[in-house]
Amino acid sequence: MDRIILRDVVDGSYSTLDGTTLYKILKPYFEKNESVELSMMGFTPMSTSFFNVSFGDLKREYGIEKYNYILKFIFITKFQVDMIKKYFIMKTKEKKRPIILTDEISKVTGEFKCVDCDNEELNGWSSHCRTCGMPIVY
Repeated sequence: MDRIILRDVVDGSYSTLDGTTLYKILKPYFEKNESVELSMMGFTPMSTSFFNVSFGDLKREYGIEKYNYILKFIFITKFQVDMIKKYFIMKTKEKKRPIILTDEISKVTGEFKCVDCDNEELNGWSSHCRTCGMPIVY
């Protein structure tokens, strides 16, 4: 099994550029269905943008089962484990479908409709549906 030392392959963990670099390094392992160890030793805390384009994209693209089979974290601190868990818990709880405008007229009238619960009593000042909590995307 190959081992990748994270601090040796990316400059940091705060940008999408670093996350994309890691994604490109890990993707061949997912394509070959080959496990790989990822050493987190000495690596700094990671930003959401780093997570989104590295671990998040791999999980979305290949599914959680394959993600867990392929990627083996080693030399990882409790803090890093907690960050990764919190990221995936947060992403799992997010609903996939945003609130959408009911039609082109809505853009003018400001009337919105939630695609999950059909609540039509939304206004342009809300960030979430008051009925089901779905984020509003304008």
